[in-house]
Amino acid sequence: MGLIEAVYIADSVDTLIYEHLINPQIPPFDAIIHKKTKVEKQSLAQFTKDSDDYDTEQCDLVRPAIPLDKNLALSQHTYNGLHFYVLCSSQRPNSEVERDCFNPALPFVFITRLIEVFEDYFGAPLVQSKIVSNYDTLTLLLNEMIEDGYPFVTNFNKLREVVPFKNFLSNLLAQTANFSSSANKLISSATANLTNSTPSFPSVPSAVQKDAIPWRRSNVKHTKNELFVDLIETLNVVLTPINTSKVTPKPPGIIGSAFYSSSGSGSKKLVPTLANIDGKINLTCHLTGVPTLQLLLNLNNFDLPAPAFHQCINVERWQQNPGYLSFIPPDGKSTIMNYSIHLDEAPVPKKLWSKYTGVMDIDYQTGLGKDKNEFELRLISKVNASSNMKSDLRGVPNKLNSKYVENLKLEVNCEVFQEKVSTIKGIRVTHGDFQYKGNGRAEWVFHKNLLVGATPILRGKIVSSDGSNEEHYDDSGSERNGFDIRSVTDSLSGVSEPLSPTYIRLQYSTIGSIPSGIKVESLKIASTLGGGEGIKPYKGVKYITRTGDFFIR
Repeated sequence: MGLIEAVYIADSVDTLIYEHLINPQIPPFDAIIHKKTKVEKQSLAQFTKDSDDYDTEQCDLVRPAIPLDKNLALSQHTYNGLHFYVLCSSQRPNSEVERDCFNPALPFVFITRLIEVFEDYFGAPLVQSKIVSNYDTLTLLLNEMIEDGYPFVTNFNKLREVVPFKNFLSNLLAQTANFSSSANKLISSATANLTNSTPSFPSVPSAVQKDAIPWRRSNVKHTKNELFVDLIETLNVVLTPINTSKVTPKPPGIIGSAFYSSSGSGSKKLVPTLANIDGKINLTCHLTGVPTLQLLLNLNNFDLPAPAFHQCINVERWQQNPGYLSFIPPDGKSTIMNYSIHLDEAPVPKKLWSKYTGVMDIDYQTGLGKDKNEFELRLISKVNASSNMKSDLRGVPNKLNSKYVENLKLEVNCEVFQEKVSTIKGIRVTHGDFQYKGNGRAEWVFHKNLLVGATPILRGKIVSSDGSNEEHYDDSGSERNGFDIRSVTDSLSGVSEPLSPTYIRLQYSTIGSIPSGIKVESLKIASTLGGGEGIKPYKGVKYITRTGDFFIR
């Protein structure tokens, strides 16, 4: 495993904002950046030489960690305009103990956790001004999070016990004044009474103290007690079209007629060929004392074979009764459970998969128009059948039916044959904006939330770069007899090949339903220790659906 030698935070032009050195013998930051730039240029030149299909966007995927020399490597992560650097080495200089080879995953996992901790302390989003005004707190946090070059204390609750949220200097001065006052009183008492009493000083918290509940702070107190549960599911679906209607054949000799369809493929129904759901349960807990919670889930007949639990969960209770979670919750925000549902492994017939693929039905047609280079997308938003659920969280109203589809966007992609594509036009767009982005890719973006029940329609046309499927006109500027002789000749001779999208990617989110139908039946406080007896917190539950890899092919 690699050893962390230093942590740097810089702006977008690599001007140093903050540095934390574990090993003072390492080179200065400017020398490290200079060496990094040199190595990147050499790697870029070599990769471009070896690869015929070089893509600059893939450069970071080739070298996730940049080796500066045989012992040092630099890992970089960019977040909100800030560059986070972790300098690691495979072994310490002059060390007699041979270390394991460098693990490139260590710095990236650590940086991700570091950003989460910073945002927990200073608020999101993390910006340069927050870092500059909190140097002292950053140093204290990193002193606890790194021990001898290895990640040490990264738990939110343990860090909060050691590093205060407020300005450290003011707390330090106040604590010093308390120590001084206590010492003066003890000295005066000892001088007056000549006693041998042993003075007692306030104890200083330590992150390495052994607690019975390592994920929860001790002596937690809240003036407002509340519990919020978020069930979030991400859809990953591949839809493929099947023909649902046949095109009436044209009699011989008829070029075109209003009585016959101009579509080459007819109407197509999209059916899922691959579908899985990635879910997680987020908990926001602000409860006084040390409560024990009982969360009961209705799994909707799904078997979750290998869920991932937070360390607070009593796994034996779940194994005995799937859907029953018993735990002492962390204070604040946490993810208590992750799960995956693969529909091909679930007891769901394939013909019913569409019921678990979200709130959007899609009618997709290709091969339209006289050149068969047009396509049409018709979106039908519906109420998810699995969203008709009720919860008994003390009568708290939970809106479980989605009213709006949010962040809706479709990407029409023709990158496989982008050299043949001049542009992608929007012939008819009933909602949102349709724009061609270049490189055979266009986007249909909805800037406003789409009301459930609406039916947006997009009719698009792929224009080839050779202009063979554009409208042609005679010398007078008018199209000849409603159709072009060259396009008919090309279609009969097979010269012009119809173009259609390679795939379409769908993105959206909804609040109020999740595709699996899993729901919260009850959330109870079984017991409370430490002053929280008899509390009646405000409870709430939210169901959120998002799309991940949702493709139409």
